[in-house]
Amino acid sequence: MKNNLSFSSTEIAITIITTILGVSLLTLPKNLAVTLGSSDGWVSILISGMAILLLATIYIKYVQNYFSSMSLLEVLEQTRVGSFFSKVFCVFLVIYFILLISILIRYLGIIIKLYLIPQTPSEIIIGLAVLVIAYMASKGVQGVVYLNLIFFPITFIVLFLMVILNINNFNFSYLQPFFAGGIKPIVIGIKETSLSFLGIELIFFLMAYIKKDKIELKKINLSIIMVTFVYTIITLFTYGIFTVDTTKTLLFPTVEMAKEIQLEVGVFERLESFLITIWSLTMFNTFSVFFILLLDVIKNHLVKNKSFNITPVLIALIFWISFIPKNVNELGNFSNWVSQSGGVLIIVLFLFSIIQTYIIKSRQRRN
Repeated sequence: MKNNLSFSSTEIAITIITTILGVSLLTLPKNLAVTLGSSDGWVSILISGMAILLLATIYIKYVQNYFSSMSLLEVLEQTRVGSFFSKVFCVFLVIYFILLISILIRYLGIIIKLYLIPQTPSEIIIGLAVLVIAYMASKGVQGVVYLNLIFFPITFIVLFLMVILNINNFNFSYLQPFFAGGIKPIVIGIKETSLSFLGIELIFFLMAYIKKDKIELKKINLSIIMVTFVYTIITLFTYGIFTVDTTKTLLFPTVEMAKEIQLEVGVFERLESFLITIWSLTMFNTFSVFFILLLDVIKNHLVKNKSFNITPVLIALIFWISFIPKNVNELGNFSNWVSQSGGVLIIVLFLFSIIQTYIIKSRQRRN
């Protein structure tokens, strides 16, 4: 997969940010409003962000610094038992990546059809999207990472404008009362917010592209802090503009927040068109990263046959799975199930990498 490529910690950090800020950026406020029934979801976001920060720090300092230029699967393959479990995890990762891409691309199709081109059939939108993703992935991870560097500042400028231009619409009283339900709802919300950090699993793969002397933990941690900050601000502003009860009824609250802004310019009369366009382009990069990882797991770890062309099969499978949910509610339920399964898989992979590293270090000390 690496082909002697190397990236800086900054480039990988930006890729992590743009990957995590996927569909959750548009749906997290609603999900938290439904789950908690109060405005205290921002506390759950902060707690989840700190937990993910701790996980990333432990993995990079304990595993990645020791096995530089190796992905997590390559670390597991260093022992016979670990190699067996690596094959098992490869199967689960393939299933996870296929389902995740299918869900995200269905969300993309819904949003584009709803807000940009309502007359275009969803099959056409998603079909073209899958083909574009496959083409982008064929160019390798280098091109996708560099595209993320281009869209990253644009995305944050749009989000910044959306928040700043909505200050007059923000009503602090809508956030009150704080902690009305006590600690229990916040604890329940941690599950929801933790799943919004899916995409952090990229550190298991992309950190292998950073040379050992170039690994900068503070930049990777900063990426997680930035995601946590964005989630917190967007959630607070959504509740402060619409109230928690109204947010429960909104399909994509972040887009609705952008619609509250009327721009007196000729190019975009409303900010949501620009937001969705930029978000869609960023999502293509996200899909491509996951598709590249999917191909890597299959070709370099599962079947170990680089000439094996499975891309057409994956394209057809992703297209078919994306239409299994019949509506947005079914898609949300399907998404929750995949997210929870993915969260469990990430934790298990993390624990196995720690155990494997400990075993290898212990053997080397004895020798």
